[in-house]
Amino acid sequence: MIYVVNEGDTIDSIAAQFGVSRSRLIYDNQIYAGRVVTGQALLILEPSDVHTVQEGDTLTSIAQQYGTSVSSIVRKNPYLLNESNLMPGDVLTIRYRQEQLGNLNVTGYAYPYISTEILREVLLYLDELLIFSYGFTTEGTLIPPAMEEPLIEQALEFGVDPMLVLTPFAETGSFNNQLVKAVSEDLQMQQVLIENLVQTVQEKQYAGVDVDFEYILPEDREGYAAFVGNLRERMNPLGYKVSVALAPKISADQPGLLYEGMDYGLLGANADSVFLMTYEWGYTFGPPMAVAPINKVQQVLDYAVTEIPPEKYIWESRTMPMTGRFPTREEQQGQGRSEMWKQSRSQTRTGCRFGSMKLP
Repeated sequence: MIYVVNEGDTIDSIAAQFGVSRSRLIYDNQIYAGRVVTGQALLILEPSDVHTVQEGDTLTSIAQQYGTSVSSIVRKNPYLLNESNLMPGDVLTIRYRQEQLGNLNVTGYAYPYISTEILREVLLYLDELLIFSYGFTTEGTLIPPAMEEPLIEQALEFGVDPMLVLTPFAETGSFNNQLVKAVSEDLQMQQVLIENLVQTVQEKQYAGVDVDFEYILPEDREGYAAFVGNLRERMNPLGYKVSVALAPKISADQPGLLYEGMDYGLLGANADSVFLMTYEWGYTFGPPMAVAPINKVQQVLDYAVTEIPPEKYIWESRTMPMTGRFPTREEQQGQGRSEMWKQSRSQTRTGCRFGSMKLP
């Protein structure tokens, strides 16, 4: 529910009124200053079922007692991520009032330098983690990102599928349009690249490959789509999936280098799923506007369903899903909370790119 702060309200009085913890109220509403102001709207997640930890309890035994999962309990009590043991007397939220459960596939991109604490929180809510990113050379040799292994290990620990993101980045780390052209036109080089991808996903326990190319030349439209199809044809029999990121088009003949080489119909047919990059409008040096205006997103979705089966596409929006980490038990008692929130917020802005949702 949404609660509007009244005059005289404090974080403690609101928490007591609704039976939620002070730290959870701060976390859910990102109250960095430690106080609320009159008229402020707050998200209140009211627990309907709680459990008071007893001696000998474990997360597994509590989950079994209430017919839920360990991950569900940790999502509702994220401070457990920073605790090695349950403490008798701790009160855990098991379910919320008016909780509605449905099917939602959530994916997030992350750079290798993401804060470990932020990554662990985000992984509680993800089905896939797309690790950004692998480049390649004109010979088809892969250029791996630095420090990818910790992200893969964390994803697997949380039961999240790690996905290798392939981008046309050269050894300098910059975008290279000639790499797009090479992989679209040079079938021998393409085959080498595909075999290197197969070897890498097998060795590093990736669940598949996400192809994230932009600025495909119009003359490479069919060749690029064929590359995605060839990659999928090689990956699927081995149990791996292939997705592809698409620039936000609103018509088949939309002009512009970002759009002309993107064939929604061909790419939708050749990939297991597609990501609609519906966040390409507002940016730092552009005119004042939302990053993803609803009317613009709607136009892209309206066109996408005419070219791609709805079950195949995933709508993307650039977000900051976690702008702080949940405090430990000691920090909930007020030790160093202000600086902790500021530091974690900064780490998240540099570490997490955006999330996505698979449409029903």
